Amino acid sequence: MSYTMQISQRRDRQGSQCCNVLADFIYIMSKGYIPLLYNSNCESIFLTALFKLISESIKSHYKGIDKSKLEKIKRLPRYVGLRQNNMSAVIEVKQDLNSFFKKKYESKYLKYLEPLLLENDFDFNLPWNDNSKIICIHLRIDDVHNKKDYDGNGSADYINSLINENYPLLYKRRVMLKEGLDNQAPIQPEKLKQLLYKIIEKYPTHEIHVVYKTYENGLPLDNRYNNIFSELKKKFRKEIKLHSNNSDYDTWLLINSDILVMSKSYFSIFASYLHKGTKIYAPNWGSGVSNGIKSIYNKSKNFEFYS
Repeated sequence: MSYTMQISQRRDRQGSQCCNVLADFIYIMSKGYIPLLYNSNCESIFLTALFKLISESIKSHYKGIDKSKLEKIKRLPRYVGLRQNNMSAVIEVKQDLNSFFKKKYESKYLKYLEPLLLENDFDFNLPWNDNSKIICIHLRIDDVHNKKDYDGNGSADYINSLINENYPLLYKRRVMLKEGLDNQAPIQPEKLKQLLYKIIEKYPTHEIHVVYKTYENGLPLDNRYNNIFSELKKKFRKEIKLHSNNSDYDTWLLINSDILVMSKSYFSIFASYLHKGTKIYAPNWGSGVSNGIKSIYNKSKNFEFYS
C-alpha cells in the first residue's frame, strides 16, 4: 500500500516555512511516502521553488500513481513542530540536513529557482564584485527587536541529546525551556562586537556587509549597533555596509557571501542550506542545531559555533 503524508502547514514567514518544508520533504521522501503540499500565504520565490522541487519529485518518483486517487490512499500524520520535524528527518537519513540537502537536492532545487527568479525580474546584481571577499552578517531584529539575547547552550544540548539518542518523539517544549531559552532574538551588541573582532582578524581583506530588516515601527537601526560599526571602521579602516531589502534579495546576499554570520533566526538557517561560501558562524541554540549540525550525524565541515 502507498502512503501519503501532509507537509505540516505553517503560517509564519519565509525562513520558518522554508526550513519546515525542506525538513518535511526530506523525511517524507526518505520514507518512500508521497508528500502532500499546502497553500502557503508566503510569496517568497525561494519557497515557491521548494514547492516546485517537491511537485516535480512526485512526478518523477511516482509516475504510475493516479493523482485523483491520492486522497484515497492511507494518510499519515506529520508533526507540527519545527524542532521535532527537523530531528526526525536527521535521524531518518542519518545525516545533518544541510549536507544531505546539498548532496541530494540542491542542484535540482537551483534548476527550479533560477527560472523563477528570472520570471519575477529578480535583481541578481550584488553590491560587491567578488563573493570570495565578503563577510555577510544577519541581524534578526524587526519583530523580535524587544527580545533579549541569551545563552542557547542549554536548549542546544537538550535537542542534541534527543537526536543522538534517536528519541525525537520525547521532545517536550516545557522540558527544553527548563534547560534554557530557545527563541529567535537579536544578537547582543557587545557579543556581535567580540565576534566581529575575531572574524576581521582572521579575514582582514574581506568586506563586511550587514543584512537586517528594519523595526516594525520603522525606527532606524539601534545606535548600539551603529556605534559598534563606527568603532570597527576606525580600528580596522573598514566600511560596514548595511542592507535592508525584501526577504528574497536579502537571502540572495546571505547565500552569496564567503563568510556567513548567522543569527538566532530561521531566516539565516535557510540561507545556510544554500550558502556558496567557505565558512558559517552559527549561534548555538536548540532550534539552530535541530537540523543535526552538532549531532553525531553531522557531515557539514564549514560550521563554527558561538554562544
